[in-house]
Amino acid sequence: MLTRKLVVLLLALLGALVALAATRGVWVSGTVTDVAGATPAEATGGEAAPGLAGVALVGAAAAVAALTSGRIGRVVSALALLGVLVVVVVLVVRVLLDPAAVLGSVAGGRSGTTATLPAEASVTAWPWVAAASVVPFALAALGVLLAGGRWSALGADSSGGRSATVAGGTGTGAPRSDWDRLSEGEDPTT
Repeated sequence: MLTRKLVVLLLALLGALVALAATRGVWVSGTVTDVAGATPAEATGGEAAPGLAGVALVGAAAAVAALTSGRIGRVVSALALLGVLVVVVVLVVRVLLDPAAVLGSVAGGRSGTTATLPAEASVTAWPWVAAASVVPFALAALGVLLAGGRWSALGADSSGGRSATVAGGTGTGAPRSDWDRLSEGEDPTT
């Protein structure tokens, strides 16, 4: 089941949707000390883990590329999916290890400075939700690596190696894809 194209695509899309949803939630909450004193503050996933949304979209695009490209493209796509899950883990671990520094940095940016403000913070469940997105990404990458060699590329000739001549009977014998044959009015299924 993991070796089916649709399953791989759905897994990668699930990973992307989970990671994108996690960017909207509050990851870190606490208090920040600035010139006005201690004030409550919070940081969303998009602020605490900048780039997570982009990485999630790269994962979805890599899955589409794996389904539509040739053998080399599928290997590159699988590596991209593995890269996505590594980046997601790095972004989440950074927040989990030092939530106060993350909140202080976000609060400093909001105040118009590049300084990290002193903060006390704790994490919510949202970083863990983002971390869960690596599971479908990993399964999608595994599916591409296991079955990608047996998949045909988009527009690939599925005639079993038979070559079709160019319409008009020039007899060049150059192989054409099923897509080209269909575009020329020939039914490649016959």
